Amino acid sequence: MFLFLPKKLKYWALALLVFNSIPTSAKNIQTYNLEVETNYGTLSFKAHADSDQKNYVARVFAILKEDAPKIVDYFQYAPSEATHIVLDSDATISNGSATVFPANVMELFVTTPRAMEHLSRNNDPIRALVIHEFTHMVHLDQTRGVLKFLKDTFGSIGKLGGVTPRWFTEGVATWAESFFTPYGRLKNDLMKLELAARMLDNNYCQTIDCLDAPGEYPNGQYAYWTGGFFLDYLEQKKPGTIQCLIFDNSSQFVFMLNHSFFKCTGQKASDNFKEFRQHFVEQYAKSEKNPYSSLTQINVKEKFPVWQSGFEVIEGNVHFISKDDKYYYKNILSEAHHTKELVKYDIENIERATDYSKKQKSVIYTALEEMRTDSKRLVLGQNERIILAKGESKAVFEIENNRFITFNYNDNVWTINEGDNVLYKDEPFVHYEQIIPLQFDDKTFFLFKANFLTGAQEEISEWKIYSMASKTLIPLHISDSRFLFNCDATIVLGKKDGEIEAIDLRKMDLSIGHLESWISEIVESRVDGNDLYMLLKSDPTKIYKKENFCLEIKNLVPSEDGREILNFSKSDFTEAIDSQQNYAPYKYFWPHYWMFYGNAGTDTLDSISIFTTFNDPLDRHLFGANLSYYYDIEKWAPGLSYTYIPNSWWTSIDYSKKFYDNSLSAKENSEESTNVKLGYDFEFVHIDLTPGVQLSYSSRNDNFDNGKSHDVGVFARGVVRPYLAQDLVQEGSFLISAFQRKQDNYKSYRGYELYSKFNLGPLPSLKIDIEGTYGHLDKKTNRHGILYGGGYNQNLYSFYGLDYSDLFGNELWTTRAKFYFNVLKPYRGYDLFPGFIKEVDVIAGTDYARANYLVVKNKLKTNDTIQSYYLGARMKTLVGYLAPVDVEVIFSTINDEDYGRVNSGFIKINSPLF
Repeated sequence: MFLFLPKKLKYWALALLVFNSIPTSAKNIQTYNLEVETNYGTLSFKAHADSDQKNYVARVFAILKEDAPKIVDYFQYAPSEATHIVLDSDATISNGSATVFPANVMELFVTTPRAMEHLSRNNDPIRALVIHEFTHMVHLDQTRGVLKFLKDTFGSIGKLGGVTPRWFTEGVATWAESFFTPYGRLKNDLMKLELAARMLDNNYCQTIDCLDAPGEYPNGQYAYWTGGFFLDYLEQKKPGTIQCLIFDNSSQFVFMLNHSFFKCTGQKASDNFKEFRQHFVEQYAKSEKNPYSSLTQINVKEKFPVWQSGFEVIEGNVHFISKDDKYYYKNILSEAHHTKELVKYDIENIERATDYSKKQKSVIYTALEEMRTDSKRLVLGQNERIILAKGESKAVFEIENNRFITFNYNDNVWTINEGDNVLYKDEPFVHYEQIIPLQFDDKTFFLFKANFLTGAQEEISEWKIYSMASKTLIPLHISDSRFLFNCDATIVLGKKDGEIEAIDLRKMDLSIGHLESWISEIVESRVDGNDLYMLLKSDPTKIYKKENFCLEIKNLVPSEDGREILNFSKSDFTEAIDSQQNYAPYKYFWPHYWMFYGNAGTDTLDSISIFTTFNDPLDRHLFGANLSYYYDIEKWAPGLSYTYIPNSWWTSIDYSKKFYDNSLSAKENSEESTNVKLGYDFEFVHIDLTPGVQLSYSSRNDNFDNGKSHDVGVFARGVVRPYLAQDLVQEGSFLISAFQRKQDNYKSYRGYELYSKFNLGPLPSLKIDIEGTYGHLDKKTNRHGILYGGGYNQNLYSFYGLDYSDLFGNELWTTRAKFYFNVLKPYRGYDLFPGFIKEVDVIAGTDYARANYLVVKNKLKTNDTIQSYYLGARMKTLVGYLAPVDVEVIFSTINDEDYGRVNSGFIKINSPLF
């Protein structure tokens, strides 16, 4: 039957046959269902996950059962559509995402935060994550008034009430973490200190229009931090303000958020922010006077310390990390001096490393290579030696020279490892917090707080210690207190009310008492010898030192008998799942929206198009459809695409028809093609590589080709990724393809195409694009199947100064060197205006091409070369708070020896919107 299908349908049938033959990596994908009744309607949740992740899904459902009604009650809104939940089990960082377009989907990364970051200071990071992402869902889904009309007409693309600045969107969700739980980032003193350090700098983001910049860690979190604290400030002034802002904005025409601020607060957002900023900074007003006479102040001579990366004190020197807009720096600070050194790596954490055999002390740094499925955690010693640890390592400690202990989190379980050897494995869903290495009696111990739920769903925080000598875990004390410091075998914990708890690990005695008032101000502290070094809540610009404190601590608190210890009782969350069935992606194969767009002034003829896309929740099946009308020639052109991605294997099929301009005749060119591809994605340390095979069927109609052809070929494409922020090569890509083509009525021939592009960053203010292409067809005649180049909007063989199809033949070379000189980096807009200028660059460059045929001033040249020079400007912007749009204005010139000077100009727009 396959043999008798029409040629075009054969490719689709072949593609479907290939799709069904590709094995999936999933063992048994299930859809788990939950319905939650609220005062504003029934919430429907569908989690799609491997059966191995059922316990995690049940944990998420238990949280939603308890907390989703509270969130819905506050916002007075419940999404009517089902919310799909997708788990990412390969992620090496703790994060998630939420979208309401084209469907309501929450993605949750199934891992816990690392050792020191602000997210890790939650008793239950899974609860904080679920609340954060579900709050996004409730916010972004709200659509009323004229926006509801757009939604009813165009589908989910009309959900425009959530098109707000990033600081507002993320601020709402960050606020919710703390409002609906006893913890959350807004209750984290360490995060407040980092935010205060930035706000105290008079040159850093004084007004509301720059909160969304520049988007790199840790400053990329500025929108979360500032948005959360700003909205919390408004909510505390007038409860219900956040709900009012979202409710009113969901019925306003897009970009009218200031109208909602007027209605809900009585003034513009920018005026509210000025009040908030003044209120926040006043809490950290700089004072040269030492408020604690018993403490010594050490000034932190660095604007932006990254305190969540930790700090260590070695022989009276404070080691800490700082970061500007791009680079990390090592800092060594004492009362007498301060040194600062550029770091070659993106530092995650700094820990004390002790070579116990030689009693030599040093510090180590850890860094996550990249957010990839095969991420490696780098361990950097004083001599810059590098040891690769597994990506799931959350904390790394050197206990002897070149001997490392890691705390890992995988499959919802914490383990303590030495290399691949598992020393200890905990129960599922126990969260480790504040992992601290200790040494006394020449032995190594690790102290940490374990947070978990009992079988009765009671939240418990218990301090435990792991002994390296006995390879055992010892429960110490049930307490919500946080670790302050340890003096030898005495551990001091700080209670919320200013009291302290001291545990003597030799006697296992618990002591409770009070110390001086500054104890309650400690955010982070380290002991060096007998001296205590501290960060205090009131000042991010100073380290405080208490000399000989460890000699005094033993006499400050009385002893008390008895410690409360709880035997772990495993919690069962499975009852939170209402039902489950096999995952059925075909149930979701229907469009959620449609939209139209115009295409003018490019290398194709002017047209108007309507389009839609749809996919299943796991993004395994991706469909696209469009229909274009070329109104100058009164012709229609359809397009269809389908991609199947079950795992690293993927395959795709697409059909398209296009019409082009032609410089040599008034008649338009046209191309109709069907392509089938099969590939496999590899991830390596510095490169992503995708080899594959492809089949295509095409029909062209132009001056040189009026026939049909069939291609069979192979390809390899890749992306080169930078390892360090200061690498010369910032990004690169390449494509290699080879094919055998059979043209109707002609002898078959081979073809080869090469493409490469590298983005170089030799200086912070200078970026260079180096690009090269080569194409060759193994034939002599030009009456069929030739290569085309020119224009400025093509993937291959583009050339500034000539129109598309002005370079053609059986062989084509093009090269490009394009320089961007930065002249301005405002990273700001105006108030809440939805246009945000990131940077402005001057452009200079040259293109060079060689082809069998060139068209210059509508005249033909053979086997010649041509070169253009151009000058222009680029403005990198953020439009509508969400979409990056780069606008380039280019003026080019060609000084041809036969036809004289050819000048041209164009505007090029690069954006995911177009």
